[in-house]
Amino acid sequence: MITLALHTVVGFLNLYHAVAIASALVAAHWEQDVWSDVKKCPTGTFGLKCEGTCSTHCAGVDNACNHVDGTCSDGCDPGYRTAQCNVSCNRGTYGQDCNETCSNTCAGESNTCNHVNGTCDLGCDPGYLGALCDLGKSANLK
Repeated sequence: MITLALHTVVGFLNLYHAVAIASALVAAHWEQDVWSDVKKCPTGTFGLKCEGTCSTHCAGVDNACNHVDGTCSDGCDPGYRTAQCNVSCNRGTYGQDCNETCSNTCAGESNTCNHVNGTCDLGCDPGYLGALCDLGKSANLK
């Protein structure tokens, strides 16, 4: 009975090792044959079937993005945010990474400005000049 149990254990271990070795061989073959055939999407596209298009607001010459999820490789153009650079800056902000604040001398209650360059949407408050309304009028300008 002990001999039978020993043979059963040895047989089980041999079977276990055989399955483990076979699994490793199948995995290696799968990786070599299948994964070597996986190609990156052409520049400017992303996704499972390369059906997504990189944002035109990705920074860089070719608007490059990650071929899997569309994350912009070189960040965003000024005026845009999020990983895919598909959302403009929040109201009241502009520029690179939306880190600039619209001038408080832009006309209107909300002091809104262009999300890319900061030009005041409604012009300047009285007494101010310039695209960013950051220049005070000279006393001798009329």
